[in-house]
Amino acid sequence: MHREIAFGGWDRCLEIDNGSIRLIATLEVGPRILFCGPSQGPNLFKEYPGQNGKRVPDEPHPQSGNWLIWGGHRLWVAPEADYCYLPDNRPVRCEILPKGGLRLVAPDETASGWRREIDIFAVAGAARVDIIHRLVALRDLELDIAPWALSVMDAGGTALIPQPPLGVHPIDLLPNRNLVVWPYVDLKDNRLDLGPSCWTLRQEAGRQPIKIGLRHLAQRLGYWNHGFLFTTTVDFDPDASYPDFGVNCEFFTNGDMLEVEILGPLRRMEAGESAELRATWEIVPAAGLDAAKALMGR
Repeated sequence: MHREIAFGGWDRCLEIDNGSIRLIATLEVGPRILFCGPSQGPNLFKEYPGQNGKRVPDEPHPQSGNWLIWGGHRLWVAPEADYCYLPDNRPVRCEILPKGGLRLVAPDETASGWRREIDIFAVAGAARVDIIHRLVALRDLELDIAPWALSVMDAGGTALIPQPPLGVHPIDLLPNRNLVVWPYVDLKDNRLDLGPSCWTLRQEAGRQPIKIGLRHLAQRLGYWNHGFLFTTTVDFDPDASYPDFGVNCEFFTNGDMLEVEILGPLRRMEAGESAELRATWEIVPAAGLDAAKALMGR
């Protein structure tokens, strides 16, 4: 089910393969899942060969140039601030959990006051992987924070965001969706399609950044690339407050990659408390974008 291998410039990595989905997580930095793809198939996560196996000085400022993205899937803390860019350079600890699970535990971040953990459950024979992201408070925190999980997807694909059915005026008088836009976004950008049943955001080489967020109630997001559809679940609690004007998912793309991001509710935790963000990943073949859209609507 899992074994230690070398991958992507890192000597110590864990390969997890349940027969349908293959993951590779490094033990040298993180927690970071570097590879996610179908068994015997391509990596749907972005790789940065020039950053393989590299570490940088422990300086947290985003303009210092000392933070490396590394690609793959990471756990951050929302709202975005300098603490996000503290280099996660130190080795992580792996714990064996019941039912075949693995827990990747990062060293305590004493300056920020929390610890980051990722649990991976890849049940043999199942066409899915369950991921639990966790923030553990090391002391009473003085700010509201939320777990924020970012999947850096490989270039050339399209994000899919299913929408609720269109309503009818004057029967449906209340709003049922929202859109949050970052300052550098032009809504006429041709990579973005706000269609009636499924919004899409396309990754293209050589293009400027674009980022959107929304309060998503359909609980499922997708990214189509290399003939496969990657999906992740995203929860929403109507009684909770969320970061960035109340969104539980965000999408960012530039000329290199596209990020599918999910967020948990904001909480002010006391020492020993934890906040979890759960997701289920699935990967299925999809011959084209229309086929992927149809699968998202199933």
